[in-house]
Amino acid sequence: MADAPSLEQLFRRAVDAQLEYYRSVGQLSVEFARAAFGVVRADRATPTLRVPATPVVEAAQPALPTAAPVLALEAAEGSWAVGMFVVENSTGSRVSAPVELPVLADDEGRRVHGAVRFEPEVIALQPGEQTLVQIGVEVTRGLRRGVDYRGTVRVPGLTGTSIPVVVRRVAAARSRVKAST
Repeated sequence: MADAPSLEQLFRRAVDAQLEYYRSVGQLSVEFARAAFGVVRADRATPTLRVPATPVVEAAQPALPTAAPVLALEAAEGSWAVGMFVVENSTGSRVSAPVELPVLADDEGRRVHGAVRFEPEVIALQPGEQTLVQIGVEVTRGLRRGVDYRGTVRVPGLTGTSIPVVVRRVAAARSRVKAST
């Protein structure tokens, strides 16, 4: 008759199962983002009916200072930090321009050079149109772990498309420990 697993073995199996669960949730989130991106791209090709908004009168509220949103991307060395953002053409004419992230640098001004990918690489929008853009930054040994590298994503020709980005290399996930039986 086989021996029953020890308490330590059961605990390790539970931890392994929990880690696998979170890995799966992370992968599912990435797949969902990619699928959503595809839906938005397909939707962009479909004409939409725009209904004018009904004005709403509200009591004046004191303006609160707001910080500009920052796109924060993190990943372990050897992988890609991935994120998404929306770009809107608020100009009065059609715009077609590449998406750019010219520089990533730490707080001391040290620049890093690595692969940066956008999907789509070129934005083509009619006035009032929006699109979802995916950014991927390759995380290499050149990025020191735990250090913020800042840059700004731009789309020349579109006003208001300066998007602050922070890229950080994080520690790699620990490999799974096999329980001995």
